[in-house]
Order: sequence, then C-alpha cells, then structure tokens
Amino acid sequence: MLENKTILSISPFVVKPLLHGAITRIYHINRHLAQQNRLIFVCRDNGASEIPDFPSRFVPNQKSRVGQILSPTLIRKVTKLAGEQPIDLILANHLWSGLHAVALRSLLNVPLIFDNHNVEYVRFQKMGSPLWPAVWLLERFVSRAATVVQCVSDVDKTKLQKSMGISAHRIRVIENGVDVAEFMNSYVDTDAVRQHLGLMPTDAFILFFGSLTYKPNYDAARILVEEIAPRLTRMNLKGEITIIGNGDISIPPHAMSASFRCRHLGFVPDLHRYIRSADLIAVPLQAGSGTRFKILESVASERPVVTTTIGAEGLDLAACVPFLTIRDDWESFAEAIYATLNRPTGRLSHDFKARYDWGNVVKRISL
Repeated sequence: MLENKTILSISPFVVKPLLHGAITRIYHINRHLAQQNRLIFVCRDNGASEIPDFPSRFVPNQKSRVGQILSPTLIRKVTKLAGEQPIDLILANHLWSGLHAVALRSLLNVPLIFDNHNVEYVRFQKMGSPLWPAVWLLERFVSRAATVVQCVSDVDKTKLQKSMGISAHRIRVIENGVDVAEFMNSYVDTDAVRQHLGLMPTDAFILFFGSLTYKPNYDAARILVEEIAPRLTRMNLKGEITIIGNGDISIPPHAMSASFRCRHLGFVPDLHRYIRSADLIAVPLQAGSGTRFKILESVASERPVVTTTIGAEGLDLAACVPFLTIRDDWESFAEAIYATLNRPTGRLSHDFKARYDWGNVVKRISL
C-alpha cells in the first residue's frame, strides 16, 4: 500500500466523464491514491471543467493525441516542478503515458509504476490492426523500463511474462474494480426508469453498455442487434435490448418487431440507474483484453450477466457466482438470456466485495 508519497501520475485521458474503461480505472485509482498521498496529476488539457475532483495538483498536458504520447513541453514543465517539490515515484496510467513516464524516470531517478490496463498489443492484434507490432515494441520498451508493471488479471500477467520477457516478481495483479457500495446501496426508482423507456412491468429489459467507438463494444452491440434480437423475437419474448454508450450504431428493421425491439440511447451520465433497473446485462464480446468493467458493475448491482468466454476472461468466476452465465454461440446465448430472465439470482458474495471493491484494490498497489 502506498502512503505519504508524492506521486507524479500521468494520464493520456481526462478523468470525467467516465466514457470508457480506461478513464474509469484511472479515475478510481487516482481518487483513492490521493486520500493517502500527495498527488500531482497530469492529464489531457480539455479546459478547466476537466480538473480532477480528487485532491491533487493539476498539470495540463497537450490536447492532441500525438501530444499525449510524448510532449517535450510537459517534460520541461514537470522537471521544473520536481525542483520545487521532490517526487517519490511516477505512475504511468496506460501505455500511452509510457514514453513520458520513462523519460521522466531517467531525469528524476525515481521508481516507475506502469499501470497496463490491457496487454495492448494483444488487443490490437485481436482487432486485426496492422499497428500491433509497433504497439508491441512500445509496450515492451515501457514494461522493461518500469520498476513495477501492473496488470488486471493473472491471464494478462502470463501474457506479459511470455511476450515481454518480464520476471514474475516485477508484475503485480491489480484488478479492475467497482465502487460496490455505490452500485448496491444508492436508491434507484427502477419503475421510473422503465416507464421512461416505455416498458410495461412484464417486459424484459436487456441492457448492453460501453463506448461504441471501441470496436469490440461496437461489434458486441451489432451482434445483439443482428443475431440475438431476432432469436429472442422468435422465442416470443416481449421487451427490448437497450444499448448505452457514445458512438453510433444502425438498427435495421429486421431487429424490430411489435413486441421486441432494440434501442440506442447514446451516452447517459447516470448509467447506474439503468444497470440497476435492467433485468439482465448481455455482453457478447468476441475480442478485447483486460477485464470488463461492465461485468463488474453489473454483478455489483446484483444483475445477472450473460457473456462469452472472452467477456469473462480474467475474472474470478467463483466470486461472480450466481450472476454470471457464459455462452459462446448465439443460439445458446439467446437461450441463456431467456432462461435467466425466468429465474431468481441471489446475493452478492463477500469474496466479490473483498476482491473487487476499489478501496481494497488500491491497497494492493506497492513498489
């Protein structure tokens, strides 16, 4: 556990709103670290409205994506700042902060923690991106330069050891987390949410959420519209699949019927209200890396989840009992949705809270 340290924390993203998983992880880790340490937080310069809402000294970085990867101006600014307030360690939030962090580690001669949200080159490779070899080179360089590399699961730890040549003692598993109390205990008028969507009390409310600008999420939403919705319609299920997330997706007429439909709401600021109000969360992911916030947040809300093997990759499945069902072909996926909607689930386990609550997760960060 890190305490009483002056931490230079570098992020390639703003921390609000929580548009995607990378921002969510960065926000919660830094919010908790700021409670026990002195935080100098560097993030993308999107204006005064994006100043972090946790205790920190805010240092804006470049607005451009290129500037997020390496900005000589930021190097000079932080080096000058270090002369006024000695820095104990550097935290690189995400691979895109890696070059800044490595350069500053050399200049300041302090330890570096590299928080690797995914094994990024694997994510690029699975998405069919021709850039994956370049991402592998960058990821290998930053990982080898870091004092400690953090990853989100034992699955990712094994991948890093094999592909980056990093010894096991330099890798820490720091899971993605969730604010369990917020998702479990905050009051939500679920009837009002369902009425707002025009759902009858007996209608099924199936939810998918995630940024559609991220290809694996877009593909999962497309599968729900093109593969799952027609199957549920043939099962005579009444209700809808609601897709939440920034980005666009077209919903063709064949995905709609008089009794079952699909709908895209775009980004919503009060996502937890929809999670708590849903009957089931469907996550038909076929690619990606790391672990899925959407599943952790759904389980914390005691909502049943139907997902794929890839979707559940890296999660402690026993801790997620009885909320998680895994299916990898779309016929059995739809059948699992139908069956799960018609059975009770249960209560959140103590093991889930102990492993995935952010307060416990951040305590495991150390040099």
